[in-house]
Amino acid sequence: HCEIQQQDPQTSSVIVKLEPDEDGDFAPAKKQSKGKKRARQGEAGELSKSKKVKLEEDADGVETETKPQKKKKIKKEEGNKKPKKEEGAIKAKKKTQEEKEAAAALKLKKKEEEEQMRWRWWEEEKYEDGIKWKFLEHEGPVFAPPYEPLPDSVKFYYDGKPLPLSLQAEEVASFFAKMLDHEYTTKEIFRNNYFMDWRKEMTLEERMVITDLAKCDFTEMFTYYKGKMEEKKNKSKEDKLKIKEENEKLLQEYGYCSMDHHRERIGNFKIEPPALFRGRGDHPKQGMLKKRILPEDIIINCSKDSKIPEPPPGHKWKEVRHDNTVTWLASWTENVQGSVKYIMLNANSKLKGEKDWEKYEVARKLKHHVVTIRKTYRENFKSKEMKVRQRAVALYFIDKLALRAGNEKEEGETADTVGCCSLRVEHIKLYPELDGDKYVVEFDFLGKDSIRYYNKFLWKSRSLKTSSCLWRTSRKEMIYLTGCLHLCLTSTCSH
Repeated sequence: HCEIQQQDPQTSSVIVKLEPDEDGDFAPAKKQSKGKKRARQGEAGELSKSKKVKLEEDADGVETETKPQKKKKIKKEEGNKKPKKEEGAIKAKKKTQEEKEAAAALKLKKKEEEEQMRWRWWEEEKYEDGIKWKFLEHEGPVFAPPYEPLPDSVKFYYDGKPLPLSLQAEEVASFFAKMLDHEYTTKEIFRNNYFMDWRKEMTLEERMVITDLAKCDFTEMFTYYKGKMEEKKNKSKEDKLKIKEENEKLLQEYGYCSMDHHRERIGNFKIEPPALFRGRGDHPKQGMLKKRILPEDIIINCSKDSKIPEPPPGHKWKEVRHDNTVTWLASWTENVQGSVKYIMLNANSKLKGEKDWEKYEVARKLKHHVVTIRKTYRENFKSKEMKVRQRAVALYFIDKLALRAGNEKEEGETADTVGCCSLRVEHIKLYPELDGDKYVVEFDFLGKDSIRYYNKFLWKSRSLKTSSCLWRTSRKEMIYLTGCLHLCLTSTCSH
């Protein structure tokens, strides 16, 4: 989770973007300026050494190299001499330097070996008919560790009295306790959603007693978990190395799969532990419980001729599939938003690489059509049909300001984020004149991941100034660029 500090449009200085002239390039390239040339090793790099060489001009104007004069060392008296470093310390220092060089050489060698072993899939023919692979084998996901109960010395208090909780209720209480110092726990919507889901995990007796979250005291639990975090931070070097080795062992066992008999890295082989849903921005479902994922929730995907991964003892998989038209290895449905989660391959894998390659190919094709597209939507500014003009304006904004297209979302299910085609009245302000500039459009809305977009845009297009107003308001005064764009850029209309 990341918090983004919003800027105040009244206090922050905002750059007003200008549209280039009609006959000029739409997006002029930046002026290329020659940067400072890097010093090559063995040439200019020598100048960075401790003994610097100064360049001076002789009488004929030719630069000559002169070495700085060394200061004469003055021998101090015997009594003022500093004690020399012990030979053992010097040897240890040299040894440390040698170890660093050896480690760097080993790292480089390992990288070269990995590069040689890399699957050069782009040199092979692509499968037809949507087939992604012909052989897939893996060990399945790694599940979150079980909940560790609180020690008897740590109490939960309700209405000032200690109250023992059942294991399930205590685990969900621990999620809230760990977040006591976070702003989320002060939000009403977060607290209400949490308390509603927490009560579902309580026993009947606990629900009869615990009826008000304000009377719950998680202080001792918070202090306990805070101490555990500090212990983890202050672990000895040996303990940290041991944990690192264990994680590496887990990675080697579960973090790789065999795809078409090539070893491929898995991106997320660990199942998320249970926690409280946070979401981005003011998400309406923040505070709800993300339940523990069990093997019975998991669908495994592998090839028929592979070894099917074994579920943990006492459990079984929800389903085992052999679908070679999809790229995921395992999937499950999370309970908060009902979305399907996947275990996929690493970003450096063949499947991810092919996806990126396809995107770049689309960009390459667009290069040959972008001039025609821009010419078309500029001509459509003057169209007699409202929908055509609206589409032209939407394309113009997406192209000129690099706005995301936006899509319709179910109200109350996600954060109130918008894109170009779902902007509402409150997101746009139109000024016939502002700070000496004519026809200024001000954008202020939350985009993807609830990141604020604020921009003032100067509209110079004559065709849009002279075109009729694109006013159309829905019942809720929600104005969409694709269906009912609200823009007025003439001197006779204002917002």
